[in-house]
Amino acid sequence: MNHLLGLSIPLPTLPEQRRIVDLLSRAEGIVRLRLEAQRKAAELVPALFREMFGDPASNPKGWPVRRIDELVERFEGGKNVQAGDDESATYRILKISAVTSGRYIESESKPAPNDLVPAESHFIGTGDLLISRANTEALVGATAIVEITDGRALLPDKIWRFVWRGDATIEPRFALHLLQQPAMRSKLSRLASGTGGSMKNISQAKLKTLELPVPPIELQRQFAAKAEAVRGIATQQAAALATAQATFDALLHQSFACRQPD
Repeated sequence: MNHLLGLSIPLPTLPEQRRIVDLLSRAEGIVRLRLEAQRKAAELVPALFREMFGDPASNPKGWPVRRIDELVERFEGGKNVQAGDDESATYRILKISAVTSGRYIESESKPAPNDLVPAESHFIGTGDLLISRANTEALVGATAIVEITDGRALLPDKIWRFVWRGDATIEPRFALHLLQQPAMRSKLSRLASGTGGSMKNISQAKLKTLELPVPPIELQRQFAAKAEAVRGIATQQAAALATAQATFDALLHQSFACRQPD
């Protein structure tokens, strides 16, 4: 305690303290506004989906209902491969956490063994709709669409890619947001097998029985175009938030880090 009492604390004048507090308060306010804008942008697409199509649980607009096996030719997955120890490996294998947030996060991956020669069907491609076949009860069946990839990412055995039938009347981005609706997430969870709080698994046979309300393809495409526009707004908001946070951090550092006691 005596040691603490003897410390010298750099203390600017009272007017300078007030100036610093005002500056930091303004910067912090901008960060809060950016966070709120980002939150609202994230809510736009689910609200748009419900407005255009209604709740898939009750299907109030009476859309035709089709099983997934009428729309999907097959599900493609990778292999259960032990991770390599070379972080600079040519290829990387996705973890299930790459899709659990509902967004595709390619950095959630592990290095593949250097001697691995991947099958062509194991590579991730832009526009792929992915689903996790294994996870906890709350996260099994999580879906995400690949917006961009560096071409090095590989499917693991616990993530499948939708391969649509040539005559499928479904838009992948519509399918993404349909499968992310709470009612569909609940259905996917019930399809999974497993005991207690352990890892749950969905078999392809069970997944193919899932029934989906399927509106006219033109309406799906209208939704997809609007959802893509909102995604662009959300991307801009995320960049603005990062800039605001970096500005606040820099001001905080400038205000205090460089002050030395006399």
